[in-house]
Amino acid sequence: MSGAATSFWNGFGAALQPVLHFADRTGVTGKIKPRAAILPVPQQPMPASSTAEIDNLLQQLDNHKIKWVHVDTKQRGKLLLKCLKNVMRMAPDFAKVGTIAKGSYEGGIGDEMASVLPIVSGLLEYYESMKCNGARAPLKLYRRRNGQLVARVWPVNMVAAFFPNFIGEVWMQPGAEATQGAIYRRKQEGLGGTGQVALVLGAGNQLPVVALDILHMLFAEDQVVLVKMNPVNDYYGPLLRKVFAPLTSGGFLDFVYGGADVGAYCCQHALVQSVHLTGSEATYNNIVFGSSEPIGPPQLTKPVTAELGNITPYIIVPGPWSKEDMEYHARSVASGLAQNAGHNCIAAEVVILDASWPLRSAFLAALSRCLDSLQCRGPWYPGSSARLEAFKQHFPTAKPLGRPVPEEVQPAGHVPAQPWLLVTGMWATFGAQQGRSKPQAAAAGKLLHCMYLQEFVL
Repeated sequence: MSGAATSFWNGFGAALQPVLHFADRTGVTGKIKPRAAILPVPQQPMPASSTAEIDNLLQQLDNHKIKWVHVDTKQRGKLLLKCLKNVMRMAPDFAKVGTIAKGSYEGGIGDEMASVLPIVSGLLEYYESMKCNGARAPLKLYRRRNGQLVARVWPVNMVAAFFPNFIGEVWMQPGAEATQGAIYRRKQEGLGGTGQVALVLGAGNQLPVVALDILHMLFAEDQVVLVKMNPVNDYYGPLLRKVFAPLTSGGFLDFVYGGADVGAYCCQHALVQSVHLTGSEATYNNIVFGSSEPIGPPQLTKPVTAELGNITPYIIVPGPWSKEDMEYHARSVASGLAQNAGHNCIAAEVVILDASWPLRSAFLAALSRCLDSLQCRGPWYPGSSARLEAFKQHFPTAKPLGRPVPEEVQPAGHVPAQPWLLVTGMWATFGAQQGRSKPQAAAAGKLLHCMYLQEFVL
């Protein structure tokens, strides 16, 4: 059913594209007046949880882990629907606290309201999976010529109208077969296991990452969860607890607060059987190896899964682009940097262009105009201001862009606004060549996580 519906919405969206393109190109849709910028105000972290409190919560979770294993898919679906109602009701609460801590710019509170959408989508996806015993049928399942298994999974149903002719696939490792829903199939065979307690170390930059990590460990890994909120955004913790009240009240989920010392205590706790984190490579190395580099054998031998930050390249494929093409894709790159003031692991950090492309200069000019039309941002994530300053020192010719933000009307204690920085003409080569910089000289050897963008030329 979803395959047929997806095909319909894909066709509808494709047919709609020329109309939307005409409206956008001719200005029929009108111009939305940007809202006045409100700069971010750092929030005080929640009081750290005591070791006694952590011990007590972990013992309660351990007492309920086998109960969670025996909650069937029908009951899990009901829990998910209750959580869904909660998050939709509380979306303005999340947006309000997020806007205070991160700032508000052209989109106003709507920027933070949008961060709730992935949580809604995730809850719906897990609910649909529970209806299918944990194994929702993919849109298409096929093998490549080498025998590799591929599952087409996105977009589903009405989402296809917004992404016509886009597809998302999961490519299994060569030689591997599909294991979707294996946990739930084993339960039907009477092999449900005894349950486990997982620790989730919450991401500090994005609300939905924390929520989706929780849902993954509970519903995909079948483990009860203790969440250690990141001090950077632990103001979300009490709200997440209310959203997931159907799970916390059942003894399947709970939250603790504190810094790296609390996280280390939780990781080493005897009742914690697995760890999942979203963060930087250095954070992962410190947890697993006890240092910022992966030196020696792991000190933490429990299973550890992680989604770590990366350097995201936006690769521009050369061709006979129209002016509208360049404007559209320049906006796309600029948006990839601007969202969350660049504090995303998938933020635009490097844009790669062909040195021989005749339109390279025109594209860079369009990109500069797009960045210059955006309000400057307050780099709210800890360490961002220092990274910006270091970048300016490393690249004194970096071009500052963006609309100034009046400081005199901002709330007390706000983070001062900084311009976007764009540096161009970096040669992306891995060998020393006369007149060309190595990639490491372009500060691309580590996660940037800030408000600057580099052009690499191939």
